[in-house]
Amino acid sequence: GMLIYALYSHGKTLNECHDNYSLFIKMCDDLKAFNTTKLSVLPVEVRDHVKMLLSLKPELRPDSGQFAKVNKIKYIC
Repeated sequence: GMLIYALYSHGKTLNECHDNYSLFIKMCDDLKAFNTTKLSVLPVEVRDHVKMLLSLKPELRPDSGQFAKVNKIKYIC
């Protein structure tokens, strides 16, 4: 999910940590209450899939078969 976000946002990630471990931990905590407005840089067709990929619960993340079905992602890969 983070890779797809970075591809559409010109290399920027959702939260920049700058090699700071405490910022990384804070970013991980922030994902628990994820603000979907940050995904506005993504095409509409991809947003829900990226949101699921960024889920803290593995069972909510799409598997490779589901991921491959997203048409908009095929164009950036």
